[in-house]
Amino acid sequence: MADPELQKEVMKKWFLSKYENPVEETPYESAEGGYIYIFGGPYDAADILGSEFAEIVGEKVIEECVSELEDEEGCIEWAAVASEQDYDDEFLKSVTDNPEFYQTFQQSISNIGELLNFGAGATSGPLLNNLLFV
Repeated sequence: MADPELQKEVMKKWFLSKYENPVEETPYESAEGGYIYIFGGPYDAADILGSEFAEIVGEKVIEECVSELEDEEGCIEWAAVASEQDYDDEFLKSVTDNPEFYQTFQQSISNIGELLNFGAGATSGPLLNNLLFV
């Protein structure tokens, strides 16, 4: 069996590759009373590490790892780290939710044309062109 310190280091690296302190990237809504866990959560480190490593690491080592993670990160409720798959799924959803995508595109091009013909002044014209280009 590996050294407990090595086991904790491996568990921490694995855990922090999949979960993070919600302060890092999770939207916060004060009116709603806290974080909006868009990729799931909040997660408990003890539950996650226990279910992942209980068969190969002792319970005491897992508890120590959880305690160290919480102390080091100042966090007891964790958010999932966004993966590339999350973004791919969201993009696919946004495309498939609009079956009239070509008509939407055509309408957007028409709207841009109208704005170009708006005739903005010398100072705001370049800015408007930049915004329309984006």
